Amino acid sequence: MKKMRAWQAGAAVFTRLRALPVLLALLWLAACAPQAGPEGSPLAWIDAPLDGSTLPLAPVEVRAHGADPSGVSQFEFSVDGSVVGTWPAPGAASSLTMIVQTWDPPAPGAYTLRVRVQNGSGGWSDYARVAVNIGGSGAVPAGPTPSPVPSQLPTGNASSFTLVKNANCRFGPGQAYEVLDAVLAGANVPVEGRNENKNWVYVRLPSNSFCWLSLSTGSLNGDINLVPFHPYPALPTATPTPVLGCYEYDQNQQLVCTSPCSPNAQPGGACTP
Repeated sequence: MKKMRAWQAGAAVFTRLRALPVLLALLWLAACAPQAGPEGSPLAWIDAPLDGSTLPLAPVEVRAHGADPSGVSQFEFSVDGSVVGTWPAPGAASSLTMIVQTWDPPAPGAYTLRVRVQNGSGGWSDYARVAVNIGGSGAVPAGPTPSPVPSQLPTGNASSFTLVKNANCRFGPGQAYEVLDAVLAGANVPVEGRNENKNWVYVRLPSNSFCWLSLSTGSLNGDINLVPFHPYPALPTATPTPVLGCYEYDQNQQLVCTSPCSPNAQPGGACTP
């Protein structure tokens, strides 16, 4: 009988020792897990990124958990108070579930990420929050200010052309190009470009049309070398005028096309030799 009691006492001690790791694990989870929300409401917390993290300007993986005895139905993710999106909870209304989403920061700066969950009854949890710093900057800049594009060349460059005589303004830099408009002597027009030989300038007329003037027709206000090259259309290929002749008989009485036509060509008629 004494041996039986000793064995029962030893078994009880062994059972308590086996239960000790489980008890310690539960105590650790209770200490590390987020505090419970209001009675009857679900609970949310963010696993990553960690609060106070400094991250590079790159996509950020956001991992969050939700818990509720009646099941979690959806997650809501917001940045600086603006909702980024809502997603259904994985699984069939599980009491503990996790979601992973990627957030792409628009610019360097400080951001507050928030997550909350909804249970099957429609109740929302309190927000779980983490603050992150993207790119090492302390504030979100408004964005780069675009450099202004000048409407004409800067002051000090060859920015205008004054005509000393009436001139034709052409579609290209050369007398072979057709005339677009005529410019009177004394006119001063902005210069937008020049050709590769630097003897014609591309100008803007008061009508806001563009054409080419020869430098020989006026005076350039500035240095031609500071004027950028401007492309221009190629000259159209001229269609050659066909040479016409006449049909006539040769010395062997064969009908041939000859050019120029003989005064008494027989039987005559135009032809191309």
